[in-house]
Amino acid sequence: DIKPHRAGIFCGPVRFRPMAFSFDNLDAQLEPHKERMMKHMNDDHRDSLVAYAQHYAKMSTAYDAEISKMTAEGLFLKVTSNDSVVDDVFVQYSRPLTGVKDVRPVVVDMHQECYDALGCMYKLRKGYYKNKLQNAAKGVSKSPKTPVFAAGVAALALAFFVHRRSRSS
Repeated sequence: DIKPHRAGIFCGPVRFRPMAFSFDNLDAQLEPHKERMMKHMNDDHRDSLVAYAQHYAKMSTAYDAEISKMTAEGLFLKVTSNDSVVDDVFVQYSRPLTGVKDVRPVVVDMHQECYDALGCMYKLRKGYYKNKLQNAAKGVSKSPKTPVFAAGVAALALAFFVHRRSRSS
């Protein structure tokens, strides 16, 4: 009678025992990549960092953020808001990392989660829909239908924005 090993996964006649997980081990794996990842996020994805501060850290008046430190457990942000600059605001990853390869998909998912939680008007103000359209246009072939589709989506977004604006006045 073959039974799975405790804390292992039974895979047919072979037993697989996962390596012991430790944040220290993962921090060591991240070390050679941290500076590049932090620079990329700070240079190209500050909007995501601000959304992390607003959503996860509940800093609704945050308007700028940058990563000051990165660990296997999360990001430390320097957050600028209307009334202060706060160092070392910790934002935990939305799910545990198992390796360096997990950083990108996790922070992309966090971006999406924050934007969804912050709402449609936040997305409009931050150019979320415009960026989505631009990225979609890059991935679509040069079909004659593409400009018509993009114009239709842009018109719908504009109509929605005008409608919401007129309701709040």
